[in-house]
Amino acid sequence: MQNKFKLSVKAREDVKKIFRYSLQQFGENQTIKYKTDLNECFQLLADNPNTGRECNDIRDGYFRHEHQSHIIFYIQKSKHIFITTIIHNRMDIKNILGTRKKT
Repeated sequence: MQNKFKLSVKAREDVKKIFRYSLQQFGENQTIKYKTDLNECFQLLADNPNTGRECNDIRDGYFRHEHQSHIIFYIQKSKHIFITTIIHNRMDIKNILGTRKKT
């Protein structure tokens, strides 16, 4: 049985924005492919949560994983991973996430 992943409200909004942008810039076929790739990446992280790197300098308890041009931030829970946000790798991470403690 596969492990689970859950997306925060913010992460779901991030995914929607990524797909809207991708559809406008790259078309439907590429958007569908990236959507599949991203979901496979989420599942990979759920099955292997230590794949990501700790990033306690940004947020206590957070992990990050680079997927193509995006960075996925998540927290390891006892029965799943909780994906908190997904940002483009050119964005200012500390400005977006700050250096707050775990939420």
